[in-house]
Amino acid sequence: MFAPYETFNILSFSLQSQLLLAVVAIVTSYAFFTFYVKRVFVVTDAEAVTDHALWALLIGAATFKFWPFFTNVELWPDWRNFIYYVGGGQALIVALIVGAIYFCLIVWRKKWSVAVMDGVGIAVLFGMFTFSIFVKTYGGPTPLSFGWELDGRLHHPVNLYRSWLLLLAVGVSILWIDKDRYGQRALLAVVAIVLIEILMRPFVIA
Repeated sequence: MFAPYETFNILSFSLQSQLLLAVVAIVTSYAFFTFYVKRVFVVTDAEAVTDHALWALLIGAATFKFWPFFTNVELWPDWRNFIYYVGGGQALIVALIVGAIYFCLIVWRKKWSVAVMDGVGIAVLFGMFTFSIFVKTYGGPTPLSFGWELDGRLHHPVNLYRSWLLLLAVGVSILWIDKDRYGQRALLAVVAIVLIEILMRPFVIA
C-alpha cells in the first residue's frame, strides 16, 4: 500500500500515488462495466453505452485531479501547482458524483434500460475498492495493535475498513440480488457508499 502523496518517478515525470492508482481504479471500473453490459446483461447499443461510460469516467477523473483547485483558490496563480496537486479530502466521492450525474442524464435522455445503472453501481463499488485497498487513509490514533504508523503512533487504517466494506457490498450485489431485479443493484451501491462514508466519519482525521 502507498501513502497518499508518495511519488513515483517514471522517466522524467513524477506521479503521485493517488493519481496513478486513481487511473488503475478507473480502468478496473470500466473493464468491469464493459464486461457487465456485454456479457452478464446484454443491453441494446452496448457500444454507445460503454462510450458514454468512458466519458463519465474521464469527467470524474478530471474532477478528481482538479479538486484541490476548487477547494483552495490560492493554488491558481502558480501553473506548476496544476502538475503537483491532485485529489485530497472527499475528492473521490465528489468525482464519483459528478461522473454519475453525467451518466444518469445520458441514460435518461437515451432511455436505456435501468440494468445499465446496475452495472454502473457494481463497477463504481469495485473501482472504489481498488483505490481504497492501495492508497492509505490515516484515521485518528487507534488503541488497536495494528494500523498505519504516523508520527510515532498507530492510526486507524481507514482505507482498509472502507475497502473491505466495499468488497462486502460488491459481494452482496452480485451474489444476493438477482440481475433481473432492475435498479436494485444501483440502489444498493448508492446506499452502501453513503453508509460506508458515514461509518468511516468518526475514524477520519478532520
